[in-house]
Parts: sequence; structure tokens; C-alpha cells
Amino acid sequence: RLYGPEFVANYVIADGKAVLNHLSAEHHQPGQKANLYSIINTTSCHLKQYLKELNDYVIKIFELAEFNEGIAWVECMLGQDGHSYLIESGFRFGGEMTVVPYGHISGFNGIKWMLDIAKGVKHTHDQLPPPLTTAHYGSGVSYLLFAHTVDTVERIEGLDAIAKIPNVVIDIRHRKNFQTRYLGTLGVIRFPAYSEKELLDYIAIINDNLKVLNTKGEDLIIHYTDYDAIKEQYESGLKEFGFELK
Repeated sequence: RLYGPEFVANYVIADGKAVLNHLSAEHHQPGQKANLYSIINTTSCHLKQYLKELNDYVIKIFELAEFNEGIAWVECMLGQDGHSYLIESGFRFGGEMTVVPYGHISGFNGIKWMLDIAKGVKHTHDQLPPPLTTAHYGSGVSYLLFAHTVDTVERIEGLDAIAKIPNVVIDIRHRKNFQTRYLGTLGVIRFPAYSEKELLDYIAIINDNLKVLNTKGEDLIIHYTDYDAIKEQYESGLKEFGFELK
């Protein structure tokens, strides 16, 4: 059995050719289940290792599996022995949809890419985005909102403040009397951040303002508060490629 941090490598495919588009890290709130990922954000941390150990093999696997066009991803875990291991794959978008905010960072519109395919537009390999080979200051972020208990939603507060985050996408159930599930999702908030400060500030804005309340006025959200883990990973990724912290 493997233990360690998990990452998701996301690819774009055309003409049977795949290129790495972004690498995302998965973070759980301390004290919660290790696979209950509250924050999934694009990162440069461990990118060099991924490119060295897994990238070429993944592209070959996609080729053998005849993943000819679209979007695909693999999930990997950094084991206790220091090596990365593949643990899951999907020929589709990942459920957290970090591709949406990352589009503002990279310039690649993954949603349009897939809509074109659905409309019968044939992409060629020269239309693929440049493969990810270096660090980026920007980060696409998906903040998944998990419920810590089974309860009934009475009201939601703080959405106006969160809506002021540039290019934010708020995907939250607004129905009164919605029944939560234990550790079930209440929604997702996605946003791009162009610096470490923005990344941490936007998470703080969500934590400080957003409340999904029950009839007793109690907040049902598991808020992610391990800012140091996000900060350490962000800075480590830049250092791997010799980038200076802005």
C-alpha cells in the first residue's frame, strides 16, 4: 500500500498525440481523511520528478489505449521511497475541473476544446497547447466544500464577497432545505491566482466569508486552513526551476 501526497497530471490529446497541460496537487484539511481533497491547485512542485519518471510512460499508455482526441488525466502518488506511482486514470475531465481556472493562467480553453470535439471539429497535433515543462507563477484552484455532518441547509452567507474574486466560478447548491451527506460535497469554488499572495488571500476570503448554515446557525463546511502547506508547495515548485518568489 502506498502512502504520500497525491498529484493529478492533465493532458490534451489530438491526432493520437498527448501533451501535459497542467499538474495539480491535492490537499486535505489536517485531521480529515487523506483523500478528502478540499484544495486542488495547479503546481510546479514535483513537476521535474514527474516529467522524469512518468510523463513519457503515460503518453505511451495513452497511445496504446488509443486515446486519440480529447482530455485525459492520471493520478499519481509520491511514495515513501521518494518515487512517483500511477494509481488512477480517466479519459475525461477530472471532477474538480481545475482546467477552468487554469485556462486563465495558461491561455488554453479546455472547455472550448471539448465542445469543438462534440460539434465534430477535428483538432490536429499542431493545435495542441505547448507541453508543460517549467514552473508558472499562476495557479488554477478548485476549493471543494465538504460537509462535516448530516444536516439540513437553511441558508448560505458570503457569496457576494466571494463573487468579487476575479474570474471566480461559484458552483454551490442554493436550495433551502437541501440535505447534506457526511463528507459529501456542498459545492466547488474555482478561481485563478497569479501569485502566492493571491492564492492565499483568495482562500482566506472564502474561509472568512462563506458559510453554509443549518437551522441552528451552525456552519456545515469543512474549511481548509493549512495555509503553510500551500505556501511551502508553491515556493518549492518555483525553487525547483530557479524562479524567484515575487
